[in-house]
Amino acid sequence: MILKIFQILLYTLIFTSAFYAQGQPTKVELVNGSDSPKFTLSNLKTAPASWEELDKFPFPNGKNYTLKIPNTTGHYIGPDGGAVYQWSPGVYKWDLKDGTSFMHRSSEEWGLEKDGVKVYSFPKKCPNCQSEQAIIFPDNSRITSSFYTVSEKLEYLYENASEKKFFRFTKPGRYGKLSEEKDRFYFEFEPKNSIFVHAFTESKTTQDFFKKAENDFDLVPSSKILVAFLQDVKSFREFNNLAGIPCSGGRGGIYGISFCDPSSEKDTITEDSDREIRRYQYSAQPVHMIYHEITHHMQQIKCGAIRAGKNLPPIVQPAWLVEGHAEFIAQYGWPKYKGTKYREYYENIILKKNKLQLEKSDPYLAGFLAMDFISQKYGNSKIKDLWDKTCEGESIDSALKSVLNSNVSKLQSDLLSYLDSETKDLPAKFLEWEIIGTLIVPFVSSEASSFKTEEIGELTNITDPSSIPDIRIPFSLKIEALKGKVEGVFQSPRKERVFLFKNGTYRLETPKYQVNVFPDGTTSFTSEKNSITVWGAGTRKWDSGGKSLTYFPPKQ
Repeated sequence: MILKIFQILLYTLIFTSAFYAQGQPTKVELVNGSDSPKFTLSNLKTAPASWEELDKFPFPNGKNYTLKIPNTTGHYIGPDGGAVYQWSPGVYKWDLKDGTSFMHRSSEEWGLEKDGVKVYSFPKKCPNCQSEQAIIFPDNSRITSSFYTVSEKLEYLYENASEKKFFRFTKPGRYGKLSEEKDRFYFEFEPKNSIFVHAFTESKTTQDFFKKAENDFDLVPSSKILVAFLQDVKSFREFNNLAGIPCSGGRGGIYGISFCDPSSEKDTITEDSDREIRRYQYSAQPVHMIYHEITHHMQQIKCGAIRAGKNLPPIVQPAWLVEGHAEFIAQYGWPKYKGTKYREYYENIILKKNKLQLEKSDPYLAGFLAMDFISQKYGNSKIKDLWDKTCEGESIDSALKSVLNSNVSKLQSDLLSYLDSETKDLPAKFLEWEIIGTLIVPFVSSEASSFKTEEIGELTNITDPSSIPDIRIPFSLKIEALKGKVEGVFQSPRKERVFLFKNGTYRLETPKYQVNVFPDGTTSFTSEKNSITVWGAGTRKWDSGGKSLTYFPPKQ
């Protein structure tokens, strides 16, 4: 809009200049007293694309071109002999003989143009703000100096829409002691974040994620993405230019992604030197957070592309759509995430007898479930169409009507019906989904894999205490090397879901039973029909239907 105002002003000045071309024009001088501007507009054909290039780039200053001109409208001659046209006091255009055009409205609002390079300076947003500039190069790449009110500093942003390249210029080391580049990503982080960063950079699913995002949802990322790991609320707020946000989670924007990690070094797991242990460490990292924020980044690029050059209503997207869309697409980079979300639904909604509501429940969960429902019933193309419609400024009800012949109320009703039909087998499903792509933790004993664990759950009529099985054997996993170094979800060779805690405790889980194994060897088995506990010293206890037996091993 601001650029259009400049263009209208330019055409008006050119049109009216003919009226002032009559008579002998007065020569005017530069305010700074020079014979000619001390600044020469860059002849670059494309915008600087690195911090080093930006650091050397000469930013223009309107003061170098400001003229000492009477308040009378009319035609004047510039100090170089070029034509000057003043439309109203202080609003004029100077065509320099070297081919430069200077447009002036005020000390803050002015423009320069030469050989396809265009510079626009905009009025301050607030009394203490700095003026912002946009510099557009012949290939339509641009640099914008944008004033961030939270940090009270100018940030420099690069944009080349034709190449889908958007990023924030960053002086190396600004956001972290360490920096790494991998493919399109530039990471800045602290040593404690290394394990998380490398879990992502070593991921085998990232390319699948980007292919799926583009092929199914027409979402494409910038060819360069800054990912900053910040350590305190002040820097997190300044990075995102948001005054009230807490230091938690991440934020994905068109010009970069940030995470806030206030945890201390002693509270984090250190990246191990052993490659095999690192594999388990990486597997357990919640890198879905990065895929989620990348999706937000791509969402903004997509909306910007849809709206470019069009006069459309403002975007009003509900939180459940924005966050659910990002959560849903993130699963293509972290396949087990679907299981995580459905477990969350089962434990927080079903078991607690809460009601899921799109506009009132957690938007991350409700939105994910809505997107998954739409995907299952209508296909991913409808999710794409729904997002695109809201980018055009349609309300969510209007977009749902256009895409699904629905509205929020009907979508919620249909979603709840779908979820109700899935509830019966849901634990079995999310346990299966949660271990997709996870690493296997081997058993200590080779005979454990062939052990018929289902029979343990059916033991309901034991009369001899010595018949209580020693359940330590079939559920003992090789975790000594991982103890204290890894925490997260894995799977056993029997495809049981395994959650390994940092202290060495782990839990095996199937739809039929759950087993907890503690560092001292104590093993506790629970099913619908019985429970069995074997302590580290060998004592065994069995409970079923009110009956209980305890076996004490012979004293050595």
